[in-house]
Amino acid sequence: MLAQLTPIYAERERDGEPTEVTIPCISTTDLFGQGNLIHIRHEGTTYTLRQTRNGKLILTK
Repeated sequence: MLAQLTPIYAERERDGEPTEVTIPCISTTDLFGQGNLIHIRHEGTTYTLRQTRNGKLILTK
């Protein structure tokens, strides 16, 4: 189970006026745990998210 989400606050323009929105922020430590690979299901397609030895993230279909 993922740890509690930490919100990030950002502004988005709505009808020409800035509106504050909350964007969930999930730590890669929470996502990957002890591994370096996860699968993400989006609209019926599975994607692979991999963390490299250099700490970079690579998303592939």
